[in-house]
Amino acid sequence: MVGEAMIGITALKSAFDLTKGLKDVDDRVRLNDARMELQQKILDAQEAQSALLEKLGNLEKELALLKSWEADKQRYALTDMGSGVLAYKVKEGHENGEPSHSLCSSCYNDSHKSILVSATWNPGRCHVLVCNDCGWYGYISGMAHAEHKDLRPKPFRGR
Repeated sequence: MVGEAMIGITALKSAFDLTKGLKDVDDRVRLNDARMELQQKILDAQEAQSALLEKLGNLEKELALLKSWEADKQRYALTDMGSGVLAYKVKEGHENGEPSHSLCSSCYNDSHKSILVSATWNPGRCHVLVCNDCGWYGYISGMAHAEHKDLRPKPFRGR
């Protein structure tokens, strides 16, 4: 009977040790799951930080361009080019080594520097100012003709 009791106690101790071992295994699985989840969160945070740093860099570049444009646009004045066509013409003394030129008022208002090109459209030998960036054109002299539709510029900037 004592032997059977000892066998019973030994079996009970073995079951207790097994249960404790199972608990340790469960704790290790949970610990590994927690580690994997933490690593994933760290990776997600690093990706978000990288995206924010890239966005910050792009915004800094855009701000520098806007500041540069603000300084450059002070060189121009809105001018009547003839027949009520308005453009921004470089102010006298502000050429900075560039030939005298005019900018498209539409592009100028979109913070984009686009130099107007002078053209003669036939029939009618019309003098026209053309913006090849946005597709704007204005008659300085002469009148529109149906055949001019083939001469109109195709917008470069996709307007």
